[in-house]
Amino acid sequence: MRAYLLTLVAAALALLLLIGTFQVAVDGLGLFGTRLVPTGLFPKDFRIDAGGDDRLAKSLEIARPRGDLDVAFVGSSRVQFSFDPRALANARGYNAAVRGGRMIENGWVVRELLERGPKVRRIVWNIDFWENFGGDEIFLDPKSSPFLHPRPVLSTLRLLFSYDMVRRNVNALERAARGKLRHVYTTDGFLRVENAAIHAPIDFVAMPSLRNYLDKSLVSQRARFNANLVRGLSAMQSALEEARARGVDVDVVMLPEHAARLALYREAGLWPQWEEWKQETAAMIARARQAPGAGRIAAWDFTALGPVNTATFPPEQYGHPYFFETLHVRPSVAKKAFARITGAPDAEADFGRPLEESLSADARAKERADLAAWMEAHPAEVADIKLLVEGLKK
Repeated sequence: MRAYLLTLVAAALALLLLIGTFQVAVDGLGLFGTRLVPTGLFPKDFRIDAGGDDRLAKSLEIARPRGDLDVAFVGSSRVQFSFDPRALANARGYNAAVRGGRMIENGWVVRELLERGPKVRRIVWNIDFWENFGGDEIFLDPKSSPFLHPRPVLSTLRLLFSYDMVRRNVNALERAARGKLRHVYTTDGFLRVENAAIHAPIDFVAMPSLRNYLDKSLVSQRARFNANLVRGLSAMQSALEEARARGVDVDVVMLPEHAARLALYREAGLWPQWEEWKQETAAMIARARQAPGAGRIAAWDFTALGPVNTATFPPEQYGHPYFFETLHVRPSVAKKAFARITGAPDAEADFGRPLEESLSADARAKERADLAAWMEAHPAEVADIKLLVEGLKK
C-alpha cells in the first residue's frame, strides 16, 4: 500500500512538473520571459487572449518588478483597445485597463500601480458615462479582486496549473505551427482589435452596432444612477488623493462617443444625467486637488461633437477612421487625446478641452444645439434610435 501511494504521489508530481514545464516553455501570457517557441511564430512581446484571466494576468504584470513607467493607462475596454504604449514617442508605458472596468475597480488598479507596481510618473484614467448604471452586481467583491489583495505567488500558480491556460497554450502552439496565430495582445497590456479574429463586420451604414455594448440597465437601472455615481466618485477621489500624495500626476479623461450614441442618451431622457455626470466629476476633482501632495490632477472632456464623432460609418468592415463601433474609439483617437493632454507640438487645439470649460452655460448650450442639428440631419438614424429606446424600456 505504501509503495502504491508513493508511486501515485510521484506520478502526480511528475504530471505537475510536465504541465508546469509546458506552460513555462510556451509562456502564452508572456509573464515569465521563458518562451521557447520561435519568435517568428510567436513573438516574445505578444501574448494570447487571457479571457477571464485578464485581470489576474494584469495584476501580475503590475506587481512584477520592471523599470520606471512614464505613463500608465487605466479604464475599461475603451482604453484597452485604444491607448497603445508603443505609439508613445520616447516614453515607456503600460495599458492597465480591463474590460468592463468601473471607477471603484479602477481605483484599486491605481492603488496597485502606486503601491506595488513600477514607479509611474503619470496616470491617464478614462471614465465612462455607462459605468454609473446597473445594480449591485456592477460592484465587484473586494475579496475576489486580484488588484485589491494581490497574492503574486498564488496567482502565478493558479495560472500555471489552470486547465484554461493549458488549453489556450496548446491552441496557441498549434496555431503558431500552422501560421494562423493572431497576435492580439501585447505584453504591455494593449489589445489590438484590428488583429482580432472577428468574422462579421462591426461597422456598417446608418446604425453601426449601436446595439453592441448597449446595456439595458441604461434604462432599467436609471434610478440607481445617483447612488452609483456618488459611490464611484468617492472611490475615485480616494485614489486621486493617494496619487497626489505620492507626487504622481493624473489626467482624468472622457473619451468621445459617437453622435448616434449621444442621440440615444437624449431620446432615452438621459441628458440630465449626462450633464450631471460631468458636473459631479468636476466637483470631485476640485475636492481631490485640495488634498496635500505635489501630484497634479487634470480633467479633459473629448465628448463634444466634431469631426471625430460625427464621421459617417462606411459599409466596409473596419471602415471608420475613428471608431470600431459607436462606443470604442480607435488608437488614432487615443493618440490625438494623449497629444492634447500632454501639450505635444502636434496637438489639435480644437479637439478636447479642460472639463471645467465644457461646463460653462455657453458650452453646454452649444453641445445641446450641435446634437440637435446632427439629429435633424440624420432622420433615418434617429428613427432607428427611437425604436431601440422603446425596446430598452420593455
